[in-house]
Amino acid sequence: MKKMELDAALNQFLKDEDAEEYFWPDQMAGNRTIFDYSDIVGKEISFTPEENMSADWFWSKAHVQPAPANNQYDIDFRGICNFVFAHVERELFTTLDAIFFVFNEEGLDEVFDYTGDEYALECIDMDEHIGLMWYEKNIIIINVGLIQASSEELADEFSSAASHASDGIVMTIVHELRHLMLETNVLLPEEKYPDYEATEAAVEEYTRQFADRWLLGNIDFVSKV
Repeated sequence: MKKMELDAALNQFLKDEDAEEYFWPDQMAGNRTIFDYSDIVGKEISFTPEENMSADWFWSKAHVQPAPANNQYDIDFRGICNFVFAHVERELFTTLDAIFFVFNEEGLDEVFDYTGDEYALECIDMDEHIGLMWYEKNIIIINVGLIQASSEELADEFSSAASHASDGIVMTIVHELRHLMLETNVLLPEEKYPDYEATEAAVEEYTRQFADRWLLGNIDFVSKV
């Protein structure tokens, strides 16, 4: 949302719902933060208008775990973030607090340090899930280690593991950002974003359409060391 639209929607939300606005001294001018008591668990949400977004801004949200010593791939995380920012609608970023790229359980330590919430250490099954949108914290986590391992299994003579990993990381970011937008942005108009858009099937379809349009195996951000 542009700032004018966001402000109008948020002001109306504060009138209609059980929520209050917080004013943080270090908050970027134009951004606004509320605590929504009407949510089942109650949660803080910060909103960023489109005017405050940029590729540098998105990259500032990224936290990258140093690759383990035995890692076999070189990953251009900055290039990945720039690519995603350039090719998805700005609405996907409105409520984003942070994005974490982790290789293993040790990577969750930084999520814990960032949030102060011990649930960070078990919020994602690192052996099962390639990504997670942590609803309560407006954070997305990308399980790079599992994406790489899965890519090794998918590799064939036509497409390398590195290429699969590159596409997999990009698609997982888009997938989780779509969940973030639909599930945490309380200002979205229901007529434009009906509830069914937030289903896993609908988000998967959105991600497939993104991949068909922008990826097609032609852009690699991952290379074998």
